[in-house]
Amino acid sequence: MLLPLLVFACIAYAAHAWAGIAALRRRADGGEPPHLGQAVSAFIVPVAVPVSAMLTMVWLFWFVGVARTVQLNAGDDGRMNAWSTWLGLWELFVLLAAVSSLGNLGWLVACGVKKELRKHLATAAAALGLSLLAFFTVATHFPSA
Repeated sequence: MLLPLLVFACIAYAAHAWAGIAALRRRADGGEPPHLGQAVSAFIVPVAVPVSAMLTMVWLFWFVGVARTVQLNAGDDGRMNAWSTWLGLWELFVLLAAVSSLGNLGWLVACGVKKELRKHLATAAAALGLSLLAFFTVATHFPSA
């Protein structure tokens, strides 16, 4: 049940990022707008892990049809190979999602403390929420035998 929520949250974040990049590119104070790479990195880097986990899980569980339990994949070599792939990636995604959550928490605190970063407060909060959701989604999809 968490995977569809994660997909929806990633789509909502993408809409937020699109609007935020456009807002950063047209500055209200008439100053020089930031380089497009700087504007994009402020939105993309914090959610790279959750989006990667979501895309991998959607591919494996929705398109390939892998079950989390190995016995439910028995008899189909393609699904068994995909389950083995998920078995190898699961621990990595749990660890990376936890690190991403801690990093986004630090960014949120920095945005709350530093005045020049306050314009990124909503993005930092959204990225933290997405990272936490990705952590719980990956954790609940543990491969079982």
